[in-house]
Amino acid sequence: MKKMKATELYEQIMLLVKENSGSMLTFEKEQEEAKKLLADQNELIDQLIQINQEMKAMMNQPENDIDLNVIQTLKKQFNASFEQQQEEQNKLQMIYEKLFSAYEVEKQMLRTYFLNETEQIIDRLTSTVERQDNDVNQLSQELIDELRAIEAAEVVNEIATNENQPVENVSEVSESLQLTVDQNQ
Repeated sequence: MKKMKATELYEQIMLLVKENSGSMLTFEKEQEEAKKLLADQNELIDQLIQINQEMKAMMNQPENDIDLNVIQTLKKQFNASFEQQQEEQNKLQMIYEKLFSAYEVEKQMLRTYFLNETEQIIDRLTSTVERQDNDVNQLSQELIDELRAIEAAEVVNEIATNENQPVENVSEVSESLQLTVDQNQ
């Protein structure tokens, strides 16, 4: 991963938080720490610039006026500030990587959870549809049977009417006709 400047890292951290605003992860502590580290980074960079300018100013002085102890002190201050700046830069980088990784893991977990939930919902819907299809088929068959019985009863009534013969037991004749129709199919 390319090493970013402190301001870039801070901006990337804030961008991650903004892009993942719907996340259950808030990282408030890390955001505050990143804000403090950025402020510290700016102070340290200002210190480094100031020390560098003081060293340059000393180089422009005549050799007799240069105090080696002052140069050694400035060099130590510069090195200490530089090391501190690097440590804090690394901490900022670690915060960025922590947030990036955590959000990626959360996204992956949500995708997996979503896929599992979707699969379960599809299974339940498929099962419900199959059950409803079976119910509709059963009702359709019962309706067809009822319609056939009604048609058979109408035929019996029509025959009886045409022959002017009274039909005493229509249901027995209807069942008889239904059996005949079923056997012919």
